This record gives sequence, structure tokens and C-alpha cells, in this order.
Amino acid sequence: MKFGSTFAKRIKDKRGISKSNLITSVVVGGFVILVISGLALAYLVNPPNQGTSSTTQSLYFSGLALISGSGSSNSLNTTCSGDSNLDVYVTNSSPNTIYMTNVTISASRLSTNATTLVPLNNGCIPVSENNPAIQAGSNDLLIETYPSIAVPPYTNWNVTIDFSNGQRLTQSSLTSEPV
Repeated sequence: MKFGSTFAKRIKDKRGISKSNLITSVVVGGFVILVISGLALAYLVNPPNQGTSSTTQSLYFSGLALISGSGSSNSLNTTCSGDSNLDVYVTNSSPNTIYMTNVTISASRLSTNATTLVPLNNGCIPVSENNPAIQAGSNDLLIETYPSIAVPPYTNWNVTIDFSNGQRLTQSSLTSEPV
């Protein structure tokens, strides 16, 4: 009988859990619970697609091109007639209309910055005086402005564009493209 009871005892021992396995299971289980709790807390504090910054980017730019040509004149009774233009492709992901408020085009060879103009029905005035609107939900909208100076082909320019939501697009050494 001793042989049978020893055999039964061995089987019973193998079905139990050792002290080291119990400690390992508790540590791994605790770690898993800690990680899951941390992920859940992170999701609750900062849900996906929402930034924690107060300055979120609502405008996304897919293109910026400076086309060479003659300059346009600031006028209240003549449309923009120059060949040069600055094309900005922009998407507005916000629920609000955002306005282009200022455009600065400069180059090291110029003593002053160029004025950038926008067309009216019968005029051509600076962006700062007539802010082009980027409607909420606009997708890849083209805003075309006209520099007040001639833009030779293959020359480098620095462009800064300000928007009413505080965003600023800056492009250094933008090479003008030929017509």
C-alpha cells in the first residue's frame, strides 16, 4: 500500500502550484493589470484625435508655389494684372472660417518686402486689407495672391503667411517657377 499511497501523493503534488510559480503569477498578473489600468487612464485623460495643446493646427497645407512673372499694382479700379502669383493650397479641418491675414515675400536682394495682393471684382488690394477666407471643411482650397513686384524665374524667396487662428506658414528659399 505504501507504493500506491506514494504514487497518489506524487500525482497530488504535481497538480498543485509551487510557491515560486505562485509568486511569478502574482507579479505577472499585477503587471498586466497595471498596464491595462494605465492605458485606460491615458485614454480617459487624452482621448484619441484630441491634443492637449491649446494651439491646435486647423489648417493643413498641401502646396505652395511662386510663379514668376511681372508684378501687379495696388488699385481699387484695376484688377490684378501681373503674371506672377503665389498659390497656396490649404485644407481647413476646423468648424470655423479662418482668414489669411498677412503674406510677406522677401529676398536678400530686395531692400523691402513685397506686398502681396488679392483680386476684387474691379480691384487689386493687399491681403492685409481684404483677408481671403478659408471656409470650414474646405479641402485643398487654392488661394491665389499676386506679388506687387516682378518675380524672375528660378530665384529664391522667403514666404511667411499668417492666419486668423494664429497659425503661420513659413517657407524659406522657395524657388520661383517659370510661367
